[in-house]
Amino acid sequence: MSKKNRKIKAKSHNPKPDTINMLIEKIAGKFENGNFRKAVLYCKKAASKFDNNTDNSLAAKVYFSWVLASMKLGDYKAIDTIIDKAQNRIGTYLDLIFFKIMAAKGIDDYETTLKYADEFEKLHNNTNPNTDEYLKQSYKSLDEVLWIGGEAALKLNETDQALEYMKRSLDIKPDNHPHRVELAERFIEYQKEDSALDIIEEGIKLFPDYLTLKNARVMILGQLENFEIAEKHAKEILLQHPDNFDTLNNLGVIYEKQGLTDLAKNQFELTIKADPQNEYARKNLDRLNELIDDKPQKISAAMIVKNEENFLPGCLESIKDLVDEIIIVDTGSTDRTMDIAREYGAKIYEHPWQNDFSLHRNQSINYAASDWILIIDADEELYPEEHEKIKMLIKRKDIDGVSFIVLNKIQKGRVGYLHSTRMFRNHKGTKYEGIVHNQLKMTGSIKQTDFRVMHHGYGLSEEKMYKKSRRTEALLLKQLEETPDDVFAHFNLAQLFRGESKCEECLKHAEFVINKTSFSDMEKRPIYMMALDQAGCALVGLARYEEAIETFNKALEYNKDYLDPLFNLGFAYMDMKKYDEAQKYFLKYLKVKSVYSPLKDKIKVILNNLTSEHVAYYSLGFINFSQEKYEQALVYFDKALGYVDDFENMHYLMARCYREKNNYKKTIEQCDKAVNFEHENWEIWMIKGEACLNLNDSKTARHCFDKVLELKPDEKSAVIGMIGVESLEKSPKELLEYIDECLKKSPLSPRVLASKGDVLFKLGKFDTALQSYIDSNKQSPDDYKILNNLGNCYLKTKNYASAVECYQAALKENSDFVAGYKNIGITLINQKKTSEAIEYLEHYLSKKYDDYEVHATIGDLYYNIKQYNKAISHYEVYLKVNPSSIDALIRLSDCYLNLGKMQAAVLGYKTVLLKDASNKTVRNRLNELNDFVKPVAAK
Repeated sequence: MSKKNRKIKAKSHNPKPDTINMLIEKIAGKFENGNFRKAVLYCKKAASKFDNNTDNSLAAKVYFSWVLASMKLGDYKAIDTIIDKAQNRIGTYLDLIFFKIMAAKGIDDYETTLKYADEFEKLHNNTNPNTDEYLKQSYKSLDEVLWIGGEAALKLNETDQALEYMKRSLDIKPDNHPHRVELAERFIEYQKEDSALDIIEEGIKLFPDYLTLKNARVMILGQLENFEIAEKHAKEILLQHPDNFDTLNNLGVIYEKQGLTDLAKNQFELTIKADPQNEYARKNLDRLNELIDDKPQKISAAMIVKNEENFLPGCLESIKDLVDEIIIVDTGSTDRTMDIAREYGAKIYEHPWQNDFSLHRNQSINYAASDWILIIDADEELYPEEHEKIKMLIKRKDIDGVSFIVLNKIQKGRVGYLHSTRMFRNHKGTKYEGIVHNQLKMTGSIKQTDFRVMHHGYGLSEEKMYKKSRRTEALLLKQLEETPDDVFAHFNLAQLFRGESKCEECLKHAEFVINKTSFSDMEKRPIYMMALDQAGCALVGLARYEEAIETFNKALEYNKDYLDPLFNLGFAYMDMKKYDEAQKYFLKYLKVKSVYSPLKDKIKVILNNLTSEHVAYYSLGFINFSQEKYEQALVYFDKALGYVDDFENMHYLMARCYREKNNYKKTIEQCDKAVNFEHENWEIWMIKGEACLNLNDSKTARHCFDKVLELKPDEKSAVIGMIGVESLEKSPKELLEYIDECLKKSPLSPRVLASKGDVLFKLGKFDTALQSYIDSNKQSPDDYKILNNLGNCYLKTKNYASAVECYQAALKENSDFVAGYKNIGITLINQKKTSEAIEYLEHYLSKKYDDYEVHATIGDLYYNIKQYNKAISHYEVYLKVNPSSIDALIRLSDCYLNLGKMQAAVLGYKTVLLKDASNKTVRNRLNELNDFVKPVAAK
């Protein structure tokens, strides 16, 4: 081979220079391999080849890749240089703002990040995704940009803005499950628990098969200490996926949070069995094993009693299988109390009563020999189904005390509650202080649980409650003599006086507590919050509503989900007849209560309205009843009945609602329930009697009206009811005789006179009926029903002017009396006052559109004054219900004929002949029309 040829061949091996497109392909390859340094080098090389002829689309792709690669390398300073280059070449565009966000985020410049996130969203909204694609490779990244903006806002403590950004990000990309879970956790962090659950439930609804979200729900419910619901959902997952180790572990965590150590340990072992490499479960199990004391833990029940023979058996029965010994300090019982205690093997120590509860409580503690002490009173009971859980919990070495939930039975189905430390380790110097409502003084960690103590002590007879209150008051006043600034004693006095509706006294002591404590004082915080609620209730009782509302709202500023002020605000506004505001707070109470868990209450207040849903629903029903919204009132009353069988005068109100709806069977049913629940009164019997009359049950109606007259002998409505009964059982002549007998007793009774007029009217004796109505009207000039019936008589006797006058007077008394507009319209037709008649009848139809006969009447009126289009609209409404009406079909067809709509008229007349082939007038008219509309033959 020649030299020349060798040179040529060597030249053919020289690589061609890279083009920008080739470099872009190489950049993409390096991204796939994760070699971002090499990607940056190729980006720089590509940028060095840009000239005036380089297409902006290529340049934009290079800049975009260059920024992303630099970001991956953490070289955020380089991004500023790239942004400058891109802006100088192309100008401002969507991706450029995206670059600026990444740069600001990389150097933790949160204000700039947020600023450009806003700018990106605005530009994004004005960007057409179908044009200039190379300028917006980040177009589909709006969700990520909003999320980044949310994170920046959090850093700037703009919480609401942050959460709103993150929610919008999720709305754009709902399948971003990690973001959904993180947002839920953020909601919890910022005390928006409802929103946390809503966001997870929304995800589960959208992606029902995605187990991560279902597990997230379990853990969030656990974080919110809604353990029962969390456990339920976890077990639902395990039914379908028994080896799902995340759920197995989560269930263990939920058990551990409740102190259920044996159950938790079992779950962690099951998790490791399903996933031997699961570090979380192994760490949880190891930690739990370190916490559990293998030594059996014994329990002493420590009690002080005096004359408790009624309650003591129930108390001891509820603890006998839990405790190892029962210590009873008896302070002077004279009934069977000590005999009952011995039957349960109790150790009894007698000490004379020293007017000091703490003294005797501490005596009982000193006698206890077990590892743990349970404090319980004779009028309290534990729940035996929780015994095993209690035994599991006290195995924990890191717990020195256990807080129970004490449920106080109040009245009318309501239950209050408070947190109370009822178990603690023995021999650690724990004692009580205070001669009444004693307070526990102890050191160590206290586990807050949902273990329950049912307290019956507030459900005593009035006499016993009075004696109990006076004893407590005397001890509290004695305590204040010794320590006048004892805020706990003042708080307890306010609580006592509130229960007795002594508003001035309650307010005095509650305000003392408020002035001497504050929310910032962690130890006094609970009584400060409760004192605000006490003061608010006292102010409501004193009708100082604006001050009460301000006080309740102050409590809600510190805790927006504090149930008692929410509930009490509803009552304050209801007393003021500000029903919309009242309804808002009752609904808010119900919403908060629906997700409420006592374990979430970190302030540990005493609640009087833990289970007052039925009262809230009843109040909502009453509000709607007062606003004549009977259907909605019944909805709320039914919800209240889901909690209780009876409350206040609910069945009476429901009977009235059903009466307004003309549902007489339901009316009777509710009246019967009111009587069965011992709410019998004359009104109940009256309502039932009227309902029976409407069902033609004269026998039962008579019994009801007899009961009315028995309870209220002078009740005139019962006499009218009896006339109604007689009308069902007697001939008109006999009925008139009965009414005349009634008039002998009450000759001026307007309703009896009106009843006589009603009978005479039905008999067609309009002149004599007229006189009865006139006499009735003299006695009761404002009764719109009597005025209307008087108008009917004038109409029948063709005294049209007087008829119209009476109907108008009836409407003046009751503008909602819809039939009055119809009556005036009919009367005006008789007076040939067509336009006025139409006006009244159209107004009537606006209230009662389904009176189809009136549509036909108005159609005739419009027809007569040649307003055919309006006539047509009414005839068509009438014919939808009465399609066989020949007269209306003819009139409708005539309207079309008079409007020159020949084809429509022909169709109408043909329809008439299909229904009445013998109608000669219509047939002749149709023949004439057929000739008229026949097409002209072409010549």
